[in-house]
Amino acid sequence: MEEKEVLSVFQEMFDKALPVFKSIREGFDRENGKTLKEGLRNFREIIKSSLPFFESITKKQEKDDVDKKAIDLLVSAQMVASGIENLVQKMITKLESHVLFSDRAKKEINDLTEEIEKVLRDVRDFIITKNPELKEKIEERTDRTIKMAYEFDTTHQKRLITGICMPKASYLFLEMTDSIRKVAREMRNLAEKV
Repeated sequence: MEEKEVLSVFQEMFDKALPVFKSIREGFDRENGKTLKEGLRNFREIIKSSLPFFESITKKQEKDDVDKKAIDLLVSAQMVASGIENLVQKMITKLESHVLFSDRAKKEINDLTEEIEKVLRDVRDFIITKNPELKEKIEERTDRTIKMAYEFDTTHQKRLITGICMPKASYLFLEMTDSIRKVAREMRNLAEKV
């Protein structure tokens, strides 16, 4: 198997994931549970559809360097998927439990998910081009996203102390920012492995 074939599988996954993630962002912004659930279902299907390719690699007795790289990339992609799935599940929980976020908290989650969408697009493009400047951009954007998430957690804690935010909302907000940090870290790891 050639590396180009492996990378094309990842490119296809990202091509499919980008519009799904965008719809998830819009579903959260519009507080549309149906859109969030559909996005989660579609996202799971993208991951599921790639499994036969990777199962064919793991069944091989002898694995070459490209096979090992494919499996290594798969692990990072699965960690990204796990973070996104947890994020969306918390978004759905927020809606179904009628938990209110302050306008600021909602904007912060929207800002963070917008950054993640840009990282997804950059990683997809990097898989195609292997452009070193794009890799630097991914590193900068993921670092910035992680830093933003920590800063938002700190300002959120202040809102909690002053009573602007309630503990139930706090838990979901912190779970979302934690998931976003996980996605950013794993996207950076994935780009490093490409």
